[in-house]
Amino acid sequence: MIRTWLTGLMVLLALTAPGCSKETPQPQTDTAGQTGEKAVSGSADLPLADPRALHSVIRDKVSGSVDLPLAEPGALPVELANIDAYVGKRSKTEGPVADSEGNVYFSDPYGTKLYKWSPVSGLSIFTEQFNGPNGLAFDKDGNLIAVEAYNRRVAMLDRNGQIKVLTDSYNGKKYNEPNDIFIDKNGGIYFSDPYFHVHSDSLVQDVHGMYYITPDRARVIRVIDDMGDPNGIASSPDGSLLYVIDTGERKTYVYTVNPDGTLRDKKLFVPWGIDGLAVDSEGNVYITGAEDYVQVYNPQGENIGKITVPITKGHTANVCFGGKDNKTLFITAGNSLFSLKMRVSGM
Repeated sequence: MIRTWLTGLMVLLALTAPGCSKETPQPQTDTAGQTGEKAVSGSADLPLADPRALHSVIRDKVSGSVDLPLAEPGALPVELANIDAYVGKRSKTEGPVADSEGNVYFSDPYGTKLYKWSPVSGLSIFTEQFNGPNGLAFDKDGNLIAVEAYNRRVAMLDRNGQIKVLTDSYNGKKYNEPNDIFIDKNGGIYFSDPYFHVHSDSLVQDVHGMYYITPDRARVIRVIDDMGDPNGIASSPDGSLLYVIDTGERKTYVYTVNPDGTLRDKKLFVPWGIDGLAVDSEGNVYITGAEDYVQVYNPQGENIGKITVPITKGHTANVCFGGKDNKTLFITAGNSLFSLKMRVSGM
C-alpha cells in the first residue's frame, strides 16, 4: 500500500514540477467530538517530496563502533546524511520510519521539515506541512501520521497531500507537547505527551501523559498518567507488551496490553532510556539516551550490546528498522541519520 502511495507521489511531482511499581490508572476516555477530527487547509498542488536532492549533505561516512552480536559481522555505522549544512545550527534529527522500498523518513522537531532519505537519490525534503514534527508512523493504508509539538496535535498526511487532524485536545484542553508515536497491530495509535517547555506558556494537561486513539479513531483514551515525561514507545513482536521510556526518570518501563489497548502491570524494564526505542523480530529492545550510543537489551532486560555513533553534539534520539529486507537499523542522532546492517530484522 505504501509502495502504491509513493508511486502516486512521483506522478504528482511530475505534474507539479518542482515509542509493577505503581498501580496503572483507570483509563479516562474522550469522545470523538473532542479529538479534533477535521480537515486542515492544504493543497493537492503542493509536491509532497521536494525534488531538490541535497547531495552536498550526503555523507556515506563509515565510523563509530559496534559491540553487538546481532549486527552483521564487521558492520559499522554509516553516516548517511547531516542536515546542519542545510537548515543551520538549530536542528535535530528525530522520529525515523521506513517504507517497503528502503526509504527512510525523519523529522526536524525544531522546524517544519520532514526529510526523506533514499538509497537511490539520497536526501530530500519530503514535506513542510507539519509544525514541530517528532515521531512518525505509517498506518495500514499508507498514510503518514505525525505528532506535532508546536501544533499540540496528532495529524495525518494522506496520499492526496491533505492534512487531517486526528486529535488536538483531551477533555477540552490542548495537549502539552505530543512527542512520539506507535501504531499497534489493530491500527490503534499510542502517543506520548510530555512537557519539555517547548511552549512559553504553562502545562496545559494536568499530567504528563500518554494516550491511545482507538482503531476506529472515534475515541482518545488516557492510558498513562504517572510518569515524569513519557516519551518513546514500542511493542513486543506479538503486541502483548508495550515499552515506554520515561525521560523524567531516565528509565524504560514495560506494560501488559489489554485487548482494548489500555495498559496494566507497569514494571521497570531497565534503568536506562531517554528518548526513543525500537524492537526487533526476536524481541530485543534498542534504546537511545543522552549519549552517543544505543543500548540493546534482550526481552529479559539483560544488556547484550551497544552501538556508538560519531556525533559532535546532541545524542541518539530514535531508531527504526528498514531497508528492503528490513534488516537495516536506522538511527537519528544529533543532526545526522545513520544506518547499520543487522543479522536480525525489524517487526
